[in-house]
Amino acid sequence: MNHHHDHPESPVDDAHMIAMLDADALVAGTLLDDLADLVAEHAPHPVRSVVDLGAGTGTGTRALAARFPDAHVTAVDSSPAMLDRIRAASPGLDGRLTLCAADLDAGWPDGVGPGDVVWSALALHHVSEPAAFLGTLKDHLTPDGVVALVEMDAHPCYLPHDLGLGEPGLEERLHAAIDTGDMDPHPDWTATLADHGYDVVARQQVTITPSDTDATRHLAHLFLAHVADRVATPLSPSDAAVLAELLGDGPASVRHRDDLDYRATRSVWIARR
Repeated sequence: MNHHHDHPESPVDDAHMIAMLDADALVAGTLLDDLADLVAEHAPHPVRSVVDLGAGTGTGTRALAARFPDAHVTAVDSSPAMLDRIRAASPGLDGRLTLCAADLDAGWPDGVGPGDVVWSALALHHVSEPAAFLGTLKDHLTPDGVVALVEMDAHPCYLPHDLGLGEPGLEERLHAAIDTGDMDPHPDWTATLADHGYDVVARQQVTITPSDTDATRHLAHLFLAHVADRVATPLSPSDAAVLAELLGDGPASVRHRDDLDYRATRSVWIARR
């Protein structure tokens, strides 16, 4: 799924995020295509313009382009590395795709829109004032246009409660230790959309069923490394040792475990002005 902080990050962060987004799309299987179908049920006909805000590696961009073959698609992201990845991974969209480097904290990107469909997956919560941005966004929808927002409901889980080493419940402790600053990484946009005059026409929660075991192992490794880099307080020596084993390449590594238990849901809101 699309996910990228709308603030510049280091090349290392970009490389890790690119790998994580691409692995996430493999694990999620048909999720993006299914969500694009849901959007199509509520979008105007025909759809001529699609805007993907916080497009990441473009997995959502391509799903929307496939679902709306007559539309021009604009992918917006603050990271040049992400936009380069979209360009490299989307050769079939030549002539239908515009890439736009923009930080959403600065407001609606210059020269973009209006959109028949405006899509933002796992990105809007990174904007410093997301409620205000939703108010601005409404002015950049076509008269019958829709906005589709997708968010995680909680951090995805990969590990069994008892790993057979260390104290049970490591993953819960890791999640609790993540530093998210002032950001709510799992927002519920229902009230915010209503407060800004949107009509929420669809609201669904989708459970992700992993489609590829090797991709799930790979994503678990990437995600745990991502979490380990963002814990706000030091782990106990025992938890730190277990995490090192999980991220290593030994028999306890998530790269090799057969007991991973992937649990993840996403919520989607579709609203019109």
